[in-house]
Amino acid sequence: MQPPVEQLNAREQRAIMLEQQTPSYALTSKARRAIDLKYRRAKHLRQAFRDAGIDVHVTTRVIVPYQHRYVSGLNVESNLQTVVGKEALGKFISLQLKAKKALEARNA
Repeated sequence: MQPPVEQLNAREQRAIMLEQQTPSYALTSKARRAIDLKYRRAKHLRQAFRDAGIDVHVTTRVIVPYQHRYVSGLNVESNLQTVVGKEALGKFISLQLKAKKALEARNA
């Protein structure tokens, strides 16, 4: 029996949330490898920029948030996006804000 969620640390709570957000078809080894590949590509790209002496932010982000008031994204490879640089990060955030506003307007 698991302890109540309030007694778990943030990492354990996130692991449980991701497990709940992962559909059964994404639990196959092929799907897990595809997700891991996205994160490894971002890691290698980050290292390549660092080796070249270029200070740029590289991260892998979800397109549809895992937890949101109106939508719930899935922990699948197609919901991951590699974002490079401040401009791309700003564009990503602005797209998320536009999507949020559109959802709020539709549900209002």
